[in-house]
Amino acid sequence: MNDDIRFILENALTAPSGDNNQPWHWVVRGHSLELWSRFSDEPINSLYSSSSSSSSSSSSSAYLALGTAIENASIAGTARGYRTAISYFPDSAQPTLAAVLTLSKDESVQPSPLSNVLSKRVTNRKPYRRDPLKPDESAKLLDAGTDTELGEIRLLNDRTSINKLAALASLHDALMFSVKGLHDYIFSHINWTRREDERRRVGFYFPTLAAPPFTWGAMQLLRHWWIMRLGIALGLHRLIALEQRFVYRRAGTYGIVLARGDSPTDWMRVGRLVERIWLAATNAGLSLQPLTGVIFLTIGSGTEEGKRTLTLDERNRLKEARENIARIFGAQGKTLAFMFRIGRAKPPSAHTSRRPFEQMVDIVNQSGA
Repeated sequence: MNDDIRFILENALTAPSGDNNQPWHWVVRGHSLELWSRFSDEPINSLYSSSSSSSSSSSSSAYLALGTAIENASIAGTARGYRTAISYFPDSAQPTLAAVLTLSKDESVQPSPLSNVLSKRVTNRKPYRRDPLKPDESAKLLDAGTDTELGEIRLLNDRTSINKLAALASLHDALMFSVKGLHDYIFSHINWTRREDERRRVGFYFPTLAAPPFTWGAMQLLRHWWIMRLGIALGLHRLIALEQRFVYRRAGTYGIVLARGDSPTDWMRVGRLVERIWLAATNAGLSLQPLTGVIFLTIGSGTEEGKRTLTLDERNRLKEARENIARIFGAQGKTLAFMFRIGRAKPPSAHTSRRPFEQMVDIVNQSGA
């Protein structure tokens, strides 16, 4: 593998994924980069990654993550003078082969300005300043989202809409701390120490969640469900959701990214758009936090696992919240893919570890690479 290919893949591996699951594996064959899906087999994971299409077994959030990795690779390629051709699901006999990226050297290719911030893109869960984005900042995000083949972006910066969206997003936090299946799933993805994070290299390193330091001890106790049940009796899950609502209100602007459809290819395409927008925000010095819990949990609530985990009332509350998000953005009847808050903030206090390159990349044929 030459330095160019390694550079491209190292940047692809910095792409975001739900719960830092990194649901991908790359295979290098010369100048062809094969992207294979490696989805979690945890039943509860289907709540966050199922498709709303009854004819599809796709994992929407995981395919979105694959799309962000594709976009990173494509952008990184421009920095080394490569043009990238993307083929989605090129072999119907191999459904886990999600895409093949074919690289060709082209002297006319100019480095994308986003290639400079690939390694700087992070999730920032801290409170943001409330002042709206400047017109030129909003324009940069909208310009990044102009490829209608991938999806569509919409932005809102009026305070009334932001407050409503913050309240709707916090429903996910209330459910995480009051539904045993969700509680156990989330806490199983938290790494409490740097040593644990570097050993596991999946999930969240706890300081990245931006919880106030005085709550760290309490959070470690709340990972035990019997203690959390006592807290639920006292309304603790509502207090946690209320606290998060106040954090979510601290934003300059809210945005939504809409997919063109609900197929696995649609979700990968919209993932590319999400990453392009996120990188544009990073390049503008802005912080971004995904607020996708309600969207994906609403989709997953219709699965068998969703019906086992969530009560009818909880499923109805999620459906109503998702409908209200669509109404606020004027996106009724659209496929909601990715809601986010954006603004100016202090940088994150820590970063989560990733799986090493050698675990995520196989080299089958180095000739010509």
